[in-house]
Amino acid sequence: MITGSSAADMMRSDVIEVERRGSLYYGLQLSDFTGPITSDAQWFKVFEPTVLTASSVVVPVTFMGLTVENVGNGNGLSTPPWQFGVNYGIHRILAFGTYWPEIETSDNVFNWTKMDAAVNAAIAAGKQVMWNVAYTPTFHASDVNAHRSSGQADSGGWASAPSDLAGSMQTYPTLNSAKWGRFVRAAVQRYVGRIKYYVMWNEPNYRRYGTSGSQEVPHGNWFDTSDDAGLRDLTTVRSSVTGNQNYTQFVRLQADLYGIVKAEDPSAIVIGPDFFGEAGSQSTGGKQAGLTTFGAWLAAGGASYCDAYGWHAYMDEFEGIEGVSKRLVALLQSLEAARVSASAPAKPWYNTETGHEDLEHMSLDDQKLWLGRHAIIAAALGWKSWVMYVWDSLNPATTQMSLWAPANLSNPGLRPIADEFTRWAGILQGATITNAAILNSGKVCATINGTAYVV
Repeated sequence: MITGSSAADMMRSDVIEVERRGSLYYGLQLSDFTGPITSDAQWFKVFEPTVLTASSVVVPVTFMGLTVENVGNGNGLSTPPWQFGVNYGIHRILAFGTYWPEIETSDNVFNWTKMDAAVNAAIAAGKQVMWNVAYTPTFHASDVNAHRSSGQADSGGWASAPSDLAGSMQTYPTLNSAKWGRFVRAAVQRYVGRIKYYVMWNEPNYRRYGTSGSQEVPHGNWFDTSDDAGLRDLTTVRSSVTGNQNYTQFVRLQADLYGIVKAEDPSAIVIGPDFFGEAGSQSTGGKQAGLTTFGAWLAAGGASYCDAYGWHAYMDEFEGIEGVSKRLVALLQSLEAARVSASAPAKPWYNTETGHEDLEHMSLDDQKLWLGRHAIIAAALGWKSWVMYVWDSLNPATTQMSLWAPANLSNPGLRPIADEFTRWAGILQGATITNAAILNSGKVCATINGTAYVV
């Protein structure tokens, strides 16, 4: 750290942040962050960097991932990311032919065509496959009014629990639902050694009630019959979500998934449900707070039936781009604190989906800051993946989030930010991070493979 009597004294290429205290100016230098953060760098609390790690963290070689909706599955119009030279390790399959109700078309009749195509394409390209196992076919439903979040909301929806779900927890090899277990076992046996990650459901805390922008019947991704009456009411149009969400039935299904995967393909990894949403985003019209529902899932015993925890770390710049870093760190650390508070076992964390509602409303420079800071923070905190949403959305509501969109959708083509995604994949995947911190300004400083970065 350097000290000077004027701002001009701080005009040096190695000074990365300046603060004034009384008549003096203090400047943090890049050298302050190439090793453990020095006491000088925090002198008189002029600077109070948030330390992400002060010990070595080895980033998985497959750390960066993409959610891919339309390579194999979907309508087949997408170009695979690797044909553009996009570098990533995890190929996350979602929707459009890969959900349970899209595969089991009638009782014990399965159509694996799109699922096969999606898995085969990813494996041929050398990717690890991540699959969200989710949603109940209507003909297996205990309650056809338990709507899922999108795609089926206007046509009756995909329900939550199957009709044969046991009334109390069964221990594998006894199943809690023979219908669910039959599907899961068929899938795991079919893709043994090819699907690396099985994720339980998808955003089960998603809720949507009628609003000015969403007039359809209220629906959500998961309903437990023991939920509060307010959550179970699917007919009253309202503009906010109230009540407490339960996961007792959810965990029974998860226990079946976990038992079957461990029996049929022990090397595969089962990730707990990927909740989402910082508290400030849980506004009128949707969603239970992700931190709250994570706690409810832990209370229901969910940690006993997974190898790792999952989360969807969405983070728009509500406070400007500088606020993203601070809010993201607080959120990710609060999840681990909730795990400790619940006395749940320590397990790896996976960011299985992350995105921004509309990156391109920002300048390209700010888009790059958002992506770089987001990825470095997750890596430095020891998270095992950073999977972006999305490569090629087929949903008109989210196509603006695509890194690439086919010509039949709005704003087609490759987004400039895709190159920055590839750049950070090359820097982070397989790297060793020795020190990382966030400055007052929101800048992220990290030493990666011996090189200091300021983002």
